[in-house]
Amino acid sequence: MWAADNHWEPPAEQHGIWDEKTASVAWSEGWSDFFPLLVNGNACFNWDNSTSCPNNADPVNGVNLEWHNRSDGSPPGDAVEGRVAGALYDLLDTTNDGYDNISNPFYQNWNILSGQPHTLDEFWVAWKNLGYEKHGSVQAIYGNGIDYDSPPTINPLPTVTVLKNTRLNQAIDLWTYGSDAESQAWQLYYWISNVSNTNCGINISTPDNRYVSTIPTWNWTGQCIVAVQAGDGIKNNDPGRSFYVHVVEPAARIFLPLIMK
Repeated sequence: MWAADNHWEPPAEQHGIWDEKTASVAWSEGWSDFFPLLVNGNACFNWDNSTSCPNNADPVNGVNLEWHNRSDGSPPGDAVEGRVAGALYDLLDTTNDGYDNISNPFYQNWNILSGQPHTLDEFWVAWKNLGYEKHGSVQAIYGNGIDYDSPPTINPLPTVTVLKNTRLNQAIDLWTYGSDAESQAWQLYYWISNVSNTNCGINISTPDNRYVSTIPTWNWTGQCIVAVQAGDGIKNNDPGRSFYVHVVEPAARIFLPLIMK
């Protein structure tokens, strides 16, 4: 750590890679577990001089951090050094698995380290403040049992009114109303979770997954309540955001007789 940020972390008590200690201990020890992975070019942290790294298993004298995930039974959270090391590795490795579908350049990690973060949470705050990629990165961290993800939200949606026997395409642009702390609106996934009356003919456009359209049943008039949900790959905006759809008769037109003198 001194070589990176001219700062020594306080000495840690006796610990194991999957022991839950403090966030600062897990950060300093997790970083020291992570760095040899870059040097060796694989995801295995070995206790001895071996460089073996079997697929889908731990080496005899070490840990394969790519094999471990949030469901492996080990303690979760950023106070566990193995979780921190795995998260740091998945932020930049090129192997996609589970929640890890991102590959960031190492210089970003190094830039943040010069600011002397003392925990992975402080590292993540600096990551966001520097404008680095967040949507895939928070998922890579989450896959290692550390949850920094905020659920998405959908701002209030407008009421939709459509005339009987007509269709209304692009009635609502969901990218205008969706928001998330780590994701852009277009990175979210939207779906209709409930419709009070299927005669409204509600759907979301494909493949862009962006617009709500309505194709009401022929000759039907009435109203329905529609619930839309958004997901960021980890969490959803439960229970969703609702809006009304009104299918109405066209306004009557009155024709007056032409009177000529």
